[in-house]
Amino acid sequence: QPLNSYSSNSLGIVNTNSEERAILNQYSMKKHIAARQFAKDLRKGHELTVTICLRCQMPMMVHGDELKCVSCPAIHEKAKKIADQKRRVLSTIQRQIDLPADVEDGAESKDDL
Repeated sequence: QPLNSYSSNSLGIVNTNSEERAILNQYSMKKHIAARQFAKDLRKGHELTVTICLRCQMPMMVHGDELKCVSCPAIHEKAKKIADQKRRVLSTIQRQIDLPADVEDGAESKDDL
């Protein structure tokens, strides 16, 4: 899609859910995020289990009597950050596209002379 055909609706194509799906489909990225979260939660007293989360396919942890997936929330937070970064980039591109040609080129208008 050419740059000048982007509309303000283009920002809507980047969302946390789509980024989450992308992470869940990339094993190495998913594993990296999960491993970092495991390390944090092990220091807090959680225990790693052999039970696998049905959503992310990563091991679950137990703390007290609570069995929970610590990877899914971490993946969600990472997806949120990625989506926010992409929206900022798209917004910047959109603002540059919307600039009039003389402003974009840095040319002075007749009124400025």
